[in-house]
Amino acid sequence: MSRTIYPVILVGGRGARLWPMSRESLPKVFQNLATDQSLLQDTATRLRGMKQLGAPIVVCNHEHTLLVAEQLSAFRDLTILAEPVRRNTAPAVVASAAFIQRFAPDALMLVLPADHVITKPEAFQRAIEQAAVVADTGRLVTFGIEPTEPETEYGYIKAGASIPEVDDAREIARFVEKPDRARAQALLAEGDHYWNSGMFVFPVRAFLDEVRTHASDVVAAAAPAVPLGAELGGIHHLDEKTFARAPSISVDYAVMEQTTRSATVPCAIGWSDVGNWQAIWELGSKDTDGNVLVGDAVSQENSNSFLRSDGPLVVGIGLEDTIVVATPDAVLVGAQREIKTVNRAVDRLLAEKRRQAERHLRAHRPWGYCETIQRGPRFQVQRLRINPGARLSLQKHYHRAEHWVIVEGSGLVTRDGEEMLLSENEATYIPLGTLHRIANPGNVPLTLIETQYGSYLDEDDVVRIEDDYGRADIAD
Repeated sequence: MSRTIYPVILVGGRGARLWPMSRESLPKVFQNLATDQSLLQDTATRLRGMKQLGAPIVVCNHEHTLLVAEQLSAFRDLTILAEPVRRNTAPAVVASAAFIQRFAPDALMLVLPADHVITKPEAFQRAIEQAAVVADTGRLVTFGIEPTEPETEYGYIKAGASIPEVDDAREIARFVEKPDRARAQALLAEGDHYWNSGMFVFPVRAFLDEVRTHASDVVAAAAPAVPLGAELGGIHHLDEKTFARAPSISVDYAVMEQTTRSATVPCAIGWSDVGNWQAIWELGSKDTDGNVLVGDAVSQENSNSFLRSDGPLVVGIGLEDTIVVATPDAVLVGAQREIKTVNRAVDRLLAEKRRQAERHLRAHRPWGYCETIQRGPRFQVQRLRINPGARLSLQKHYHRAEHWVIVEGSGLVTRDGEEMLLSENEATYIPLGTLHRIANPGNVPLTLIETQYGSYLDEDDVVRIEDDYGRADIAD
């Protein structure tokens, strides 16, 4: 096998079953849930050292491009494809294939969801090499995970005839929808059934041919969105009008369950899609009583419980089979047997228009981040962290004034055309209607405390003369 393999990493989904860590503005793929890296970073780094890999391609919603670029900054040859609207995995993979076809039509593509955990990366790399050999024969290959229990949260693959090119590789006889427990037990007893991982190796040309045959409407919308799109800030934005016409459908439904060219490579790679907090507990390092503690958490007389804090101190006493997850603005407490239903609670929070259902207190920006410290009637206090060499947009407000206090680094303040350099423990005031911005001219991060006061504190009270990239005439 001599063809180049291009990794395509799919960033999508809100991960509601991992609330309150995972939210619409910061899904689970960007969180450190299993290691000291995010799931996205783990997905990219576990491929390092493999031969014949091309530059990685990440497909994500346009709202998350900055987070992807920040977390994968070590990959200098990275390509980001920004989806203007969400359309499930088939349109995302088709757009990626169309992108690769422009410069490497005979290449293979390795499709990986960004939110999986794989604890045996060496075995995974060997499985990729096997799958590539099978894909080199024109087959569409998925990774079948050897099941360890009758899991009801995964779909299954029934393996068919052997494929002579690779030991243990099999044709796919059928796909099985997520079964109930009795059906899952029967599948394991029958043998030759594997969990459907949602990871694939495709020959680019053959994949697009099969999609044209079985889901032509996906190709008709997603493929032209690539050349009709635009490069902006090093990110390739797919054309919105074209891409939005694509149906929302998965690769499995659109192609894999229809094609006669499907195959699977069974593998034992320590795989989990970490779809809920019970899965995170199962992956964690447990004490003698089966408890997993993460962050500022203390356990007393607990058993088989998970305590995580990314904010206040959490103390658990006398808990059994319990999940506790605390963030600075929300706390989840639930029984392990019920924790998979947390997405229903998130739907309720959304219906009640609770901010915690969608956003964290910290919001990432092209220049760094801002984090809400406190908010009340007619005031809001935020911490802003501005990266070296970065600057905020040139803007003004008609309904709020701002006070800035520098607590770390130096800031170059522009206020109605006048500039001033402020250092630690220095401050300035931005009156209503004042055209202003702050920049970090230094080599260390700039941190300031911003106090807003006025009758309207939301983002809509902004008139931007330039945006955060320095482009002119952008207004909110």
